[in-house]
Amino acid sequence: MTQSAASPARDDAGPSTGKADVNADGKTDVKKPDTKKKGALRRLGSGVGRLTRARQKFAMPGDNDEGLKIVVATDAWKPQVNGVVRSLETLGDILTGFGNEVLYITPSDFKSFPMPSYPEIRLSLFPNRKVAKMINAFQPDAIHIATEGPIGRAARRFCQRRRYPFTTSFHTRFAEYANERWAVPIDWGYSILRDFHKHGEAMMVATPGMQEEMEARGFKNIKLWARGVDLEAFSVGDRTLLDHHDRPVFLYVGRIAVEKSIEDFLELDLPGTKVVVGDGPQREELEKKYTDAVFVGPKFGEELTQYYQAADVFVFPSRTDTFGLVMLEALAAGPDGTLYAIPERSGLLTRPFPVYRFREGVWDVPFALPRQGTFLVAGADVGPDGRLYLLERDFGVRGFRTRLRSFDLSGGDERLEIETEGGLHDNLEGLSVWRDGAGRLRATMISDDNLRTWLQRTEFVDYVLDG
Repeated sequence: MTQSAASPARDDAGPSTGKADVNADGKTDVKKPDTKKKGALRRLGSGVGRLTRARQKFAMPGDNDEGLKIVVATDAWKPQVNGVVRSLETLGDILTGFGNEVLYITPSDFKSFPMPSYPEIRLSLFPNRKVAKMINAFQPDAIHIATEGPIGRAARRFCQRRRYPFTTSFHTRFAEYANERWAVPIDWGYSILRDFHKHGEAMMVATPGMQEEMEARGFKNIKLWARGVDLEAFSVGDRTLLDHHDRPVFLYVGRIAVEKSIEDFLELDLPGTKVVVGDGPQREELEKKYTDAVFVGPKFGEELTQYYQAADVFVFPSRTDTFGLVMLEALAAGPDGTLYAIPERSGLLTRPFPVYRFREGVWDVPFALPRQGTFLVAGADVGPDGRLYLLERDFGVRGFRTRLRSFDLSGGDERLEIETEGGLHDNLEGLSVWRDGAGRLRATMISDDNLRTWLQRTEFVDYVLDG
């Protein structure tokens, strides 16, 4: 029995390959669908593409029973001395300590040339082929791209062409850096950075604040990669190293380069002595210009710790850093080795601020501080009198208001030390409480203009508390 041309097609007949019509002889004609033939060049291009398309040479992750194999691709590496290199070195030490194997792909593996205006950074020449060869030979379970330079871009190209997953991290504000050095518009810089990071499984940042800022700038898949510091290496110790200088001693530690804004610190009229630890392309210029400052060169290990221990105020003027690992090093070398951390917000106006304490390797919450009004926490310090000082800020129609309260280390005996009217100072955040040579208790605070120089200002503010 034959099916009539007018009969409905069976549901399971599969997709139709054309239209069926009945001609005058009762025969069925099948019309093929209209298709455009590819031109000769398009056919040739498709064939070449299939032959030359990069293919995966290993599975990721693999079947490793004894730890993971991890690639870290970075344009920042030794002999550079900076927070990025230190963070990546520490990462490798921790990963290998857990039984993993780490391959660093760095400028030392390639021919390179010094970066214009920043010769300490080496830019690798034509790294694509060798990066691919190194990764294929290592056959990693994970690939992390730490920087956006030639090596980072070569590793990203390798992963994208072969469809391997990868992660990235955001260590440096290159948009602001390029603006400071070459007047490149900041929006252009962030457009390039967004394009670099957008295909990764995650872009890692150091702080919740940086995460919020990058999300506001249009970055996606952001994950928090918090930092830490070796509490055994940075601890309480002898403060006499800098006793031959007039106090208070203001300490800067880091690279001496234009993007670190060190000159903003050096040109301030401050009591005591300014000490600069580090090296870099701007050192010779600044050392000649600011003869009242003490430049001691780069310091490492125990000697660096001694400078932290002996200083009175730590200064970090950079506007281009995403974190500033040296700030954690300074915090860890506090007056008695105990760390106190207080969140900016408590959640409700009636809810007190919890005080987190790290002592002898253990975190606890020994007490809370009463919240008074709409002020938020901006900073804290334990003064030489053994009291906990809480710096707070509020913002209103007339600008920022500042308040400083102090408590004993059980959260009691609350004292109001300072409260200003709106607009007197800018957004004061950093706080150091110390005694001067006359024995007076002083509170030194700093504000940051957040690159909004038309609206905000950077300023150091000093109050005598018991004068």
